[in-house]
Amino acid sequence: MTEDKWLECSDPETMLEVLRDKASDRKLRFASGQFCLNYIRPFSPWLPWGEMTPGTLESAKHSSEDGTRYEDLIVDPENGDLPSILIHENAYTAAWGTWVALTRLIRRAIFIRSYEAEFNLEALFADIEAATGAFNVTQAALLRDIFGNPFRPVVLAPEWRTETARALAAQMYESREFSAMPILADALQDAGCENTDILNHCRDSTTPHVRGCWVVDLLLGKC
Repeated sequence: MTEDKWLECSDPETMLEVLRDKASDRKLRFASGQFCLNYIRPFSPWLPWGEMTPGTLESAKHSSEDGTRYEDLIVDPENGDLPSILIHENAYTAAWGTWVALTRLIRRAIFIRSYEAEFNLEALFADIEAATGAFNVTQAALLRDIFGNPFRPVVLAPEWRTETARALAAQMYESREFSAMPILADALQDAGCENTDILNHCRDSTTPHVRGCWVVDLLLGKC
């Protein structure tokens, strides 16, 4: 994969393969947790267990809390293997396996929803293709928020890490509310930052931000 393809890619599997030997375990665990927390809920009413059960939500919450592995979680057998995948010993396997599992669950959910309604095979396949395509586009954007551009790593100059910039980053990290990203861009620019990758990432209103955002992590000294 090239840098240009990374910036436009909508295939999480290919992107995760690029990250296999470049990303930290912490970042990969953020990805696996955020995959589940942010994008499976809309489909949960049509899954076999009816609603997302505590085992999966608790696993996802801890996987995305600080990127560490939690071995003491209770795995809910009614959720299949998803909680186990989220806390898998290998962080890459956790991220890749979670994406694969959620893609399958979405297909399953749409099949159940379609079966409960007026079953139409052609419409079913169209719904599955549309839903999984949208899911992958969103997941790819999330990966870019967490990992940035692995083909052009950014080094943060010490003078950009001002008290104001660090305070804004810390507030967003703790609250998981990222509406202040454009303000962070202004603070960084005031400190002398002219790096277009950083400033554009902060100011692009179409970019999703989650805990683990690469700009926020740089400012807070997290890897």
